Amino acid sequence: MNSFQRKSLYAALAGVGALGVTATANAVAINPNGLGQVLIYPYYTVNADAAGNAYNSLLSVVNTTSSAKAIKVRFLEGRNSREVLDFNLFLSKFDVWTAGIIPSSSGGALVKTADKSCTIPESKTTLQLGVNFVNFAYVGDGGGDGLDRTKEGYVEMIEMAAYTSLNCTSIVVTHVGGVPGCQGAKHPLNDNSAQTDASSAFGGLFGGITLINVSSGTDYTEDAVALERFNFAGSALYSTRAACRRPSNFPVRRKASSTRASPTIALPAEPYSTPTGPLPVRRTSAVSATTACIGQPGRGRSA
Repeated sequence: MNSFQRKSLYAALAGVGALGVTATANAVAINPNGLGQVLIYPYYTVNADAAGNAYNSLLSVVNTTSSAKAIKVRFLEGRNSREVLDFNLFLSKFDVWTAGIIPSSSGGALVKTADKSCTIPESKTTLQLGVNFVNFAYVGDGGGDGLDRTKEGYVEMIEMAAYTSLNCTSIVVTHVGGVPGCQGAKHPLNDNSAQTDASSAFGGLFGGITLINVSSGTDYTEDAVALERFNFAGSALYSTRAACRRPSNFPVRRKASSTRASPTIALPAEPYSTPTGPLPVRRTSAVSATTACIGQPGRGRSA
């Protein structure tokens, strides 16, 4: 498709070679094994084929590490790479998250999941019901204001932080019997606690997307492009969500007096270093830590 442009993180790929000239060992690079701190899903679509049968795009992300992670999930339309939805996703250790991008009655696309992994905003009453992509970021850019622009594009997942096994964020987002604590805990998940508990991102994510048309009997599978060593500074990149990309049925939990940072994650300057494995475990009793975060062990979980 001639009008499809991949900007944002894709633009960063153009500089990978230049970075490698001066700092080959530490430059941002594509991992041929598919594991990284950043995943780029090259294409999603809910457009219909010549017979009028619409595609669904089914995506997944896997945390292969023993540390919980916070991930910025961004959906961008294909014409001018404008963001149409973003949220923060929390994966417990060795967790998998799946979702579908499907046609919406609005004339565009929406994302929907049956997964119970924690998100900000909370997914229990939003993502599990389906959230429409929005046009707030591209109205007036000359490419057309209609929601049909959201029908195709690409997806970025950026690891913002990892969490040691015995801090509250890690405990709250960990699945017990298939259900994490999220908002039902003694200390419910929010941006402030997630940012306070955050440690450096170190990678270990992989994913893929399938474009499937059941009525036509066709499907196409793409692996996500994985970038490693994206976190130059070796520190957490945790960022809250952007107000301008918030659909009315996708509220953000925050204090009225707080401000929200841009979702744009800047590349820190060199020198930098990143850990290469799971975060160290603090010497704290697992039972006492769990009790402090969610109440009695095994209780306080929300569906």
